[in-house]
Amino acid sequence: MGQYPKAEPLELRALRIYEKVLGPDHPDTATAAGNLGRLYCDKGEFAKAEPLELRALAIDEKKLGSEHVDTAKCLDNLGDLYRETGQYAKAEPLYQRALKIREKMLGSDHFSVAETLDDLAALYWAKGQSAKAEPLSQRAAGIRARIKENSVAETK
Repeated sequence: MGQYPKAEPLELRALRIYEKVLGPDHPDTATAAGNLGRLYCDKGEFAKAEPLELRALAIDEKKLGSEHVDTAKCLDNLGDLYRETGQYAKAEPLYQRALKIREKMLGSDHFSVAETLDDLAALYWAKGQSAKAEPLSQRAAGIRARIKENSVAETK
């Protein structure tokens, strides 16, 4: 982390290349926009990040569908942005929708499901709703433990 001055021009360049080669509404362009948006989020430049995250979500919903795992990733990322800026009412439905998609498309014991559970739990912790946060955190930890157990068992 911390290589933002080097990363930003590379992410900008990647986005411009995808836009030129694949077009402004291609799913790979959405990924590049989302990557740049995440970089801006990480830097705390939320005003720059939000339009990129919204663009990525709009492209993926249009081109891949509202139930696609890439759409869920965009929802989760946008939820992170809103949580990090204290816009909890905007973040919660995004996380809930991402969770439903990921559970449906990937199964209930997938790493990405654990990621969204943790994000939703972080939102509830931030809102002081520990009764909602704790079971989500525990469920995410259980998923990660099962993944680790399966991984260790496969290497034996």
